[in-house]
Amino acid sequence: MGLFSSEPKISKRELDEARSTLLRKGFSDADVDAVMMTFRGDIEEVDVGITKQELERGLKWLRDNKSRHSLSDSQIDTLKEVLESKL
Repeated sequence: MGLFSSEPKISKRELDEARSTLLRKGFSDADVDAVMMTFRGDIEEVDVGITKQELERGLKWLRDNKSRHSLSDSQIDTLKEVLESKL
């Protein structure tokens, strides 16, 4: 993807806003850290931002790898809702 892509993305600022929202919705610091680590590569790449495809891939990874984090299905659903609202 080029630097001037018009595809909707979640920006670093929006991800920080989502972090605050998740904490208000009862996520622990460890839960939010797991979310941030999941999307770190997408937010730090040259073409900064999380696309819808990257979001879906990250959510799938969280659902498929429950032994690697403490997020419940309900929390992943909440995460999806919060992040999709930023696209």
